[in-house]
Amino acid sequence: MSSDEPLVEISPLMPDDHHRHVRIAMTDATPIWVPCANQQDLVEAVHEYRPDINPDDRHQVRWIDHPGEWPAS
Repeated sequence: MSSDEPLVEISPLMPDDHHRHVRIAMTDATPIWVPCANQQDLVEAVHEYRPDINPDDRHQVRWIDHPGEWPAS
């Protein structure tokens, strides 16, 4: 992974999806993808897989579009 790539990347908001795909860079393995339906899911996934990352840090987390927005339930 290059130094300009985010440690966490959140996919675009898609109107028909019930979640956003979140890519989390692993320190010693291939990045993983986790479906997250809301902010709480994101926080839990980041804390589980990369507790060293702050999910609110815009330098570590990149939203492709609509930052902070989640699909309607």
